[in-house]
Amino acid sequence: MNDTRPIGIFDAGVGGLAVFRELGETLPHENIVYIGDTARGPYGALSPSTIEKYALQSILYLMEQNVKLMVAASCTVSSVVLETLNQKFHLPIIGTVESCIKTALKKTSQNRIGVLGSPATIACRWYEHSLKKKREGVAVHVQVCPLLIALAEEGWLDGDVARDTISRYVEPLMRNRIDTLILGSVYLTSLKSVIQAAVGCDVSIIDPLQEAVRVTSERLKLMGMENDAADTPAHTIAMSDVSSRNQVMGTRFLGKALGPVVRAEIESLNATTWMPSCSIRGAEPPNGVEL
Repeated sequence: MNDTRPIGIFDAGVGGLAVFRELGETLPHENIVYIGDTARGPYGALSPSTIEKYALQSILYLMEQNVKLMVAASCTVSSVVLETLNQKFHLPIIGTVESCIKTALKKTSQNRIGVLGSPATIACRWYEHSLKKKREGVAVHVQVCPLLIALAEEGWLDGDVARDTISRYVEPLMRNRIDTLILGSVYLTSLKSVIQAAVGCDVSIIDPLQEAVRVTSERLKLMGMENDAADTPAHTIAMSDVSSRNQVMGTRFLGKALGPVVRAEIESLNATTWMPSCSIRGAEPPNGVEL
């Protein structure tokens, strides 16, 4: 039986539209709803409690759209609060990081793994703890790279500025002789070729975008939630702030014109949304979170 309910994708900005694009190409029959918190993202410099509050509001918006599964396109959300979020909801929320560490451990030959990510992603030490938990003796070297997020947003994907900035960020990782590099943000996937050139062909790069799409496809098949209908799929893009700049940046990540963009008032979502019909575990807001 076809499950025509849409896949929901949420992100702190527009970088997750790259996930939207890849999902649309990999699963051409699936309906997709995207919400980008462009009014408040990126989340990379925020506290875990604020990240959780904002992510919850995006999730509530997607539940109002009757989604069957959600993808947290933000690596910051995935590493900082995804485990907590998955404990609160019946619907599965797929992140961009768990499968990355599994793939990295398969790829590495010297047990020397590097991670590039936002300040919040690196500060929570999720990658370090998770990698070392899964394999004793693995060396994990991390590097905060906020300027690379800005370069991706502005579309500066090549040229001297991109190459020089990337070289400075990866140089400490290369001094530690990493053989595998995890990109801790979907924004970084647009810079993947330049990053690969900087680290050399002997270093395997783990792409969170590809991992998220692969796991989503596998999960839908496993749970019998695939949509095989031949109808033209409905694709909806929503943002918490629909500015011309956000639309220009979104076009870069989507790879084509956005079309109509819905203005979503996710900031106004509050505790009254926490109802059993939303498939939430219990009727009360979790851990005293005030939305």
